[in-house]
Amino acid sequence: MSSSPGEGRGSSPVGADLSYTTQASTGPDELEAGPVIRASRFPRWLLVLAGLLTLALAVGGAGYAAYRMNAAKPQVVITAEPSRTPWKMVPPLSVDDYSRDANSADTPSANPTTKKSTIAATYARGGQNTVVLLMSRPETDPKEFMTDMGMNAVIATDNGYCGTSIDTNRDACAIVRDRTAIMIVDLVGLNRTDLMKLTNRFADTMAP
Repeated sequence: MSSSPGEGRGSSPVGADLSYTTQASTGPDELEAGPVIRASRFPRWLLVLAGLLTLALAVGGAGYAAYRMNAAKPQVVITAEPSRTPWKMVPPLSVDDYSRDANSADTPSANPTTKKSTIAATYARGGQNTVVLLMSRPETDPKEFMTDMGMNAVIATDNGYCGTSIDTNRDACAIVRDRTAIMIVDLVGLNRTDLMKLTNRFADTMAP
């Protein structure tokens, strides 16, 4: 029995197996791997732009988060303390047992060169002139002030300085309060301890 060529090729088991093997069989890697897609290269300027945008978004987000955190915190308002109004540089009429002549001048004199105002007054106790009050403004350093006033051997004493006048050889003590130098000059032989206490007493009376 004869067969046509087409029928022989179609019915041959060997031919069918070979045809199936060459066309459909793949290895394990080929079965698991997906289709390969080759992406075209992005332009360099586009990559740079994307990086800049990412950085800007990150910085902006951090700034916004910091703003929200600060806004949630209670705000502390710092109010500057008002400057203290200088007390009038006028010698008091009396301090404890010491008193001055009410008719004596009590207006400070201004020095156009140093731009400082000064005033002095003599105080008596028991009818005897005992001390002289001398004030100067503005001053910041009592030691420097005493040196300017012609005091020698100036040394620190309590919260001020004491020294001896070069001209009269009399002791004096001074302190600075509210940028005002306050000096008490001895006329009767007070010791420096009492002289410094009296200096602070005058200062407390004028600038409590």
